[in-house]
Amino acid sequence: MDLKEIIPLIEKAQSGQRIAQNQLIDRCAKTIYQTVYIRLNSKMDAEDITQDIMFTMIQKIHTLKQTSAFKSWLFRITLNKIKDFKRKKKFLFFIGGKQEIEDVMSYNSMHSCDDQPDMIIHRKTLSNEFNQMIQCLSHLEKEIFLLRWVDQMQINEIAQVLKKNENTVKTHLYRATSKIRKHQSLYHLIKDEGI
Repeated sequence: MDLKEIIPLIEKAQSGQRIAQNQLIDRCAKTIYQTVYIRLNSKMDAEDITQDIMFTMIQKIHTLKQTSAFKSWLFRITLNKIKDFKRKKKFLFFIGGKQEIEDVMSYNSMHSCDDQPDMIIHRKTLSNEFNQMIQCLSHLEKEIFLLRWVDQMQINEIAQVLKKNENTVKTHLYRATSKIRKHQSLYHLIKDEGI
């Protein structure tokens, strides 16, 4: 999502131009979907939440005061929607039966991709290893790590999204990276990224 290219769309979308709003959705949806999917590991949930985020983005875009802050503003909406979803899922788990939750989870994992069976197994294995690797991180470390290396955000953007100062972000990113380096399972896959 190149901010320089979409600033004119943001301004037009703020003034209520439908074509610009649709173009803005087209430009942002894929990035937001990837952000949601990596945190929930469910194609169906990621699609639903991405639609909700895009709706909220258009509904509230007039509240954005600085177009240069669009990316951090949109990611803040995204992370809040993910938190809301997780809270709702926990609540449903407690009021619903455990079997119902397991049925939904197994359906999501079975229908999460259209690849060949061996690719599905390989992806699932990598996903499980990645999830195990990041379990050693605190909530804040995990979020900063994902924003930096999965969502490709800069330190100052992460600071804006999480409403933390840059030194705090750097400290937590350093701690997360140090913990990740101790895990040999998937470290070989991410070390090429310069982590």
